[in-house]
Amino acid sequence: MNEDFKTILARLGIPSAPPERREKKKGAAASNGRRKEADLWSRPDFIRCLQAHRESGDAEASPEAYFFAIARSLIFEADDRWPEVVQTDPPLQALSRRMQAIREQHGLQPHEDFWLDDEETPQEYQELAAQWMERVADFECRIMRDYQEEEMAALYQHDREEFDRRYDEGFRFFYQEDPEFSKELSDLKQSRQDGRDSLDL
Repeated sequence: MNEDFKTILARLGIPSAPPERREKKKGAAASNGRRKEADLWSRPDFIRCLQAHRESGDAEASPEAYFFAIARSLIFEADDRWPEVVQTDPPLQALSRRMQAIREQHGLQPHEDFWLDDEETPQEYQELAAQWMERVADFECRIMRDYQEEEMAALYQHDREEFDRRYDEGFRFFYQEDPEFSKELSDLKQSRQDGRDSLDL
């Protein structure tokens, strides 16, 4: 799924432009009516707005709705920043090279990877993949903690089943009335499984 600022803001009853940019938006709209309101948001602005609205006492949605919206944006943030982490982390680069060498030894193409739950996946690769995924999860948790989401980070790291339950319940709040909801939820669960059973290096 892509980020969908406008749907989330509308369902939570939050104005569709950041407070400090609403006056600017009026002028911008006059000169460029095609500009999307959601384009006015940076992701950090969006996350902090959701957090502030959650804590304001004006929140009418369930805690899980905010949990989903904030968690998803934080994971997008981690995904965007992860390549830079790899580029500046020699141990991660070495780990990536070792995994790539194993894939090449087994005839995999650059865009191909092993399924981690496949019994034919080499044991050494399984071990290296576990190290890689642990580093990814640690970084995602670091991003959550950078935004003071301590409870979320603890669930993500130590109780993924409860994290997924809250995330899915929040997802339903925003998209249950969408005609494509069942497919979207199925895709969400499948992408989650794919993300844990294979690696995007």
